[in-house]
Amino acid sequence: MQKIVLRITLFCLSLISGLKAQDIDFILDQNIFTDPSGKKYLEVYVYLDGMSLKYQENSKKLFQAKVLLELTLSKEGQNPVVEKYLLEGSSIPDTSDLSKASNNLLDVHRYYLEPGNYILSAKVTDQNHPDSKPITAIRDFECNKADLTQTEFSDVQFYLSRSKSNKAGILTKPDGIDYLPLVSNNTFIRQDSMNFYVELYRTKTLETDPYFISASIRQANSEKTLEQYTYTLKKKPSDFDVFTGTLMISNLPSQTYVLSIEIMNSKREVLANTSRKFFVYNDMEDVQSISEYVSRYDLAYGYPEKELDYHISCLRFISSATELSFVKTLSSPEEKKSYFYGFWEKRKNEPLKYTNISQWQEFQKLIQYANQKFKSRLRDGWETDRGRILLQYGIPNDVQTYPSMNNTVPYEIWTYNKLGVQPGVIFVFADNDLITNEYPLLHSTKYGEANNPRWRLDLLSRFKDANTVDYDHIDRNRDIRGEFFDVTPR
Repeated sequence: MQKIVLRITLFCLSLISGLKAQDIDFILDQNIFTDPSGKKYLEVYVYLDGMSLKYQENSKKLFQAKVLLELTLSKEGQNPVVEKYLLEGSSIPDTSDLSKASNNLLDVHRYYLEPGNYILSAKVTDQNHPDSKPITAIRDFECNKADLTQTEFSDVQFYLSRSKSNKAGILTKPDGIDYLPLVSNNTFIRQDSMNFYVELYRTKTLETDPYFISASIRQANSEKTLEQYTYTLKKKPSDFDVFTGTLMISNLPSQTYVLSIEIMNSKREVLANTSRKFFVYNDMEDVQSISEYVSRYDLAYGYPEKELDYHISCLRFISSATELSFVKTLSSPEEKKSYFYGFWEKRKNEPLKYTNISQWQEFQKLIQYANQKFKSRLRDGWETDRGRILLQYGIPNDVQTYPSMNNTVPYEIWTYNKLGVQPGVIFVFADNDLITNEYPLLHSTKYGEANNPRWRLDLLSRFKDANTVDYDHIDRNRDIRGEFFDVTPR
């Protein structure tokens, strides 16, 4: 990996509104492009919601947010690229209105890539908040080698606005335009339009002159194009080109869609294509569509509002940053019903990343199991660390339980054969106080989770001599493993 020494911190338009959060609300996203020499590079975007940050008065008697950001890009067999630096927000005279777009931060990086699988992580800490805990986002992705003999596309990038560049910078694309990226995990909240940007490489290899390129929208569970959502241009083959456009989405009902980009000849035969999924939360749609979602909710679920509030809260660990922010804006029973129904409609076509769960009934079984087995004196079982890991990553492949002994507190080791591209992941939970049954997470090898190489020593809360413990001969109880696999089909 070769790093491009370019970085910019700027202020992004606000997409979401809501109450001030206790934790930092931020989104990590990325796109892959190719330079003229055929080398691929990664653009990394970190967006921070200014309403979730703490502001302190600076030397100029103005208020300012400060966030410590640590970016890590790792590839198996190579030393990771790590950057750690301080982000400072704009100075403001008061904090009475933090919803202004100028209070939101966007940080952009570029890195050259070699072919292979990568792990990208961003860890943020509020420097103005003494009790702030680091919040981490993880993304794994694959970079394929460029095929210099065929037409290829870059990733499809959604953007907020564009302007002619006065001075080339990291936001400037090869067409000489500055594009302000939309960092929302491909989610559009109350947006009138969708702007897209995609680069075209080596269209000269096409057996046509000229060619037609088209952008269209279809529902994720259908192959039929929505005819009113199309945009087509005629272009000449070249080594490099850019395709940009705008599609109006204000009337789209809330659900998952696919933006398809296709290159065609004069016979309308598809020569090359790419696509990108996106999700619409749209309360600007007509009343009939909203009523339809509410009616479908009543038929499928029918929970009263108090019970629905509880069920929505249980979605916390499997929600995107955008969804967590959006849910704070829900007020009426109709909005909550529409959100809950739309949440699971989206998962029908895009199951949870690690669990492959696409139905509320399946997920609810995990919640019920967590509440039965992991309930503590402080909270419901799904809210404990063991409950969170179960909901977020699914059923472990192996569970080893270790009872309390003279030298250690009770603890458990959960093993996942593979999470994403990461093999052999473990989670260690320990009953440190022997009273609450909390079993907080002590150690994990999962990227982004608490990592504590000294976890064995930390288990010895009642030890006399840590060196006398024979870990290799502790009896192992795997009975709980069977219970896990009874929860939901594999």
